[in-house]
Amino acid sequence: MSATLHKTGKDRSATLLRRSKIDIIVNILATALEGTVKTNIMYKTNLGFAQVSQYLRYLLDLECLQVVDRDGRTTYKTTPKGVVVLQGYREIGHLLSETQTPNDIRHVETSRKEEESKNVSLHLVNDSINRIRSDLEELRKRVLKLESFNEKKQCPHCGNELWPSFKFCPYCGMHLQVPTKISQKEAT
Repeated sequence: MSATLHKTGKDRSATLLRRSKIDIIVNILATALEGTVKTNIMYKTNLGFAQVSQYLRYLLDLECLQVVDRDGRTTYKTTPKGVVVLQGYREIGHLLSETQTPNDIRHVETSRKEEESKNVSLHLVNDSINRIRSDLEELRKRVLKLESFNEKKQCPHCGNELWPSFKFCPYCGMHLQVPTKISQKEAT
């Protein structure tokens, strides 16, 4: 990916010095997309005649290039297979350009530590929620027990509603049994 197509001047020569064989192949395939002559490929890829001839034979053997006769001139055109190679190369380049830098890695490590801290906090919150649920269940049981003591009963003599803690009926004065509930059968 260090070589880019059709650069000029110092930029072009600096990048061409670091080209790999794959970069050269991709440059040739990109140059020959519309079909071009060997001289144009030599110029645009900055290769000598012997090098271009070697790469062209290689790409013809791989069926990434094809020879096309245009007005009696031999031209080279990228085949569909060559286009796939170009697309794959560009996709790999795109993926590599998205690689993480040391700062990104530090950010990921920091994020990971923050995530672990959040997970610990979540566990503590979940434990607290479970304790609160348990306490609420205990309170609910106590309230139900208290409500059962507060269920009103009827006076067996006059039939008025009374609190269970009453020892005497405030309406008729009848003495009531405190610990037991009075059922309706006994009241009648």
